[in-house]
Amino acid sequence: MRWFLCFCLCLCVAMPAVAHPLLPPSKLRSAQKIPLPVALQKQLNDRLRQNSWKLTGYHLWDKEVGEYLEVAKRRDHIDETVETWMLRSDGTFRHIMSKDLWFTGRWRVIQGLSVGPKGGVIAAPEHPYFVLETMNVRGSIPSLRRKRDWFVGTWLDGRRGLVLYYVGQNWKRQHKNSLTQAHRFEAVRYGER
Repeated sequence: MRWFLCFCLCLCVAMPAVAHPLLPPSKLRSAQKIPLPVALQKQLNDRLRQNSWKLTGYHLWDKEVGEYLEVAKRRDHIDETVETWMLRSDGTFRHIMSKDLWFTGRWRVIQGLSVGPKGGVIAAPEHPYFVLETMNVRGSIPSLRRKRDWFVGTWLDGRRGLVLYYVGQNWKRQHKNSLTQAHRFEAVRYGER
């Protein structure tokens, strides 16, 4: 029995992990928005609103190495407000960035990015990149009102890690610093922050 467990362990270690790497900013900048099949839209929306999403770290593009460097967030303090997203089923959201900075508005995911082998949609649930659109955005700063904010989202670690890149108020990604930083979130109980 012991040899069998050792054999299984060796087999598991030798098997490659199935995951997609984060695409370089140059590929994300050139990817085009594409419609997602209704079933995939529903699946993405259901997964996003199932939990709240709490910041666990950042992915920063290292152009010398040609890959993203993950920077883990330090442990939360008792009195600290940690960045969280809560995407509700009624189409509203709450995005808290710190104790003094927060945003609310409406949200939706209706598009993907053409990152597949010929630029097409990869079948659900494996489609890696999607477009998160927030609308009628208001914030804790009284004059802050935005018609739209755009994000590129993807999953890591078997959909346990949500990665969001902030694109901006317009869908323009051509600036050299565009999409060089992403925030990484993990699911927490709904409403937790």
